[in-house]
Amino acid sequence: MSCKSKKNGTNEVKLKNYSDKELIDLMAASNITCTTLKSKGNVDVSFRGEDYSLRANFRVKKDSATWISLSKSTIPVATSVISNDSLKLLVKVGTKGYYLNTIDKINELINSDVDYELLEDFFLGNAVAFDYENEYKVEKDDGAYLISSEKSKKIEKLLKKGKIKDEPILYRCWIEPVNFRCKRVIINLLDQDAELTVTYSNWEDMNGDLFPMSASLKLVTPTDSAALNVDYTKVECDPEINFPFRIPDSYEPIEIGSEK
Repeated sequence: MSCKSKKNGTNEVKLKNYSDKELIDLMAASNITCTTLKSKGNVDVSFRGEDYSLRANFRVKKDSATWISLSKSTIPVATSVISNDSLKLLVKVGTKGYYLNTIDKINELINSDVDYELLEDFFLGNAVAFDYENEYKVEKDDGAYLISSEKSKKIEKLLKKGKIKDEPILYRCWIEPVNFRCKRVIINLLDQDAELTVTYSNWEDMNGDLFPMSASLKLVTPTDSAALNVDYTKVECDPEINFPFRIPDSYEPIEIGSEK
C-alpha cells in the first residue's frame, strides 16, 4: 500500500447547511470500502494507574471478525479472535491459558449487551456507536459539523440490563467537512457521570479511502479511567487474511467471574 497524507484544508472550507439526513448519507458514503483490513502499529494502554506499551497486529474482516496479536518487544503476549458471536483468547505470558466463550454467554456474565460492531468501527476508523437510523441535531463547531443526539437506541442496548433504565445519553460526533470522516466521538452517560471519547487523526489516502493512522479511546468515570492509543505503521486494504489460533496442549482454561 502506498500512503500519502491528504490535506483537508479545513480552515478554508465554508460549511454548508446540511440536514442530519444529508450528513448521515455523506458519512456512510465516506466509510472504508475495504472488505478486509490488515494493520500493525504501536499500542499504549493506561488502566488503573498502570501504563503498557505494546506492538500490535490487527486483521479485520468486515461484518465478520477481528484478529488481534499483541507482543512486548519480541515476546508474544496475547492473541484474540473476536466475532459477532464468540470470543477466543490466548494469554501467552505468566500463567498461560485460553478463554473461549460465546458473546451471548459473556453478555450474561457481565450483565450487558456487548456489540462487536463497536470494536470493528474503532479499527476501521468509523464513528463508534453511530446510529444511522437516528435523528440528530446539526451544528457547526470549530470548523467541523457537530451532529448530536440525546437518545441512541444503539447505546441503550449496551447498558446493563435491569440495572440502568432510561439512562440520559448525550452522543456527539464531529465530522470533517471535506471528506466527511468522523474526527471525534464523545458519549456521555449523564447519570453515571461517565464519558467515552474516541478521536481519529493523521489521515492517509489508502486507495481512495481515508484511514486514520492515529486512533485513541478514553473512558473516564468518577472512580476510574482507561485509555487506548494506537499509532499505525502499516495498513493494507483488501489483503488475503486468516485468523491463526491454536491452543497449545500445555495451556489451561481461564475462568472468569461467575464461571469459577
